[in-house]
Amino acid sequence: MKLASLLLSLHEASRAGVREQLQGIPGVIVHAELPGPKLVVTVEDGPDHELVQSLMQAQGLPGVVCATLTYEYCDEAPPSMERAP
Repeated sequence: MKLASLLLSLHEASRAGVREQLQGIPGVIVHAELPGPKLVVTVEDGPDHELVQSLMQAQGLPGVVCATLTYEYCDEAPPSMERAP
């Protein structure tokens, strides 16, 4: 399982449209709206989508000014850096 949290800074006029578009991205959940305007979202990988693809989609939406990665979790073992004999 891979999980990440983003703080998305938006153009004020785009808030409703961005929130609606985020709901169509696999693994994305909007948790809070903050003044600024900003949205707090989580992104989780799934059997039919990759975490990175959903992150890139979210940060590339029209109206998103900045996407800040605030948390990342992965319960998979990292690849070994050892060389095979």
